[in-house]
Amino acid sequence: MNTVEEKIGYAFWYLMVACSVFALINSLYHYMN
Repeated sequence: MNTVEEKIGYAFWYLMVACSVFALINSLYHYMN
């Protein structure tokens, strides 16, 4: 049963994970160069 609250929660956590991964790759990229 997918409610709107569950969809918003999943989207929120997915966004947080994507942002943290992007920040990690970005910092590693600057560290390599």
